[in-house]
Amino acid sequence: MMKTALKFDNRLSEKARRLGKHTSEAETIDKALEVYVSYLQQNSASVPPESIIDLFGQIDYYDDYDYKEMRKY
Repeated sequence: MMKTALKFDNRLSEKARRLGKHTSEAETIDKALEVYVSYLQQNSASVPPESIIDLFGQIDYYDDYDYKEMRKY
């Protein structure tokens, strides 16, 4: 574990600690970093918006596909 002196918004840190029900500032920062890393990993694996637009009109659906029927489940 690395001990580092950081300067950041104390109000934001305290709000995050209370909302997350964390017992310490260190626990709050650890959780924030965990969530941030997870967010970055998810977004780096996603398809860029340009790729989605490029797929328009290229996806074939089954003739009997009924999206309204699928919403019932």
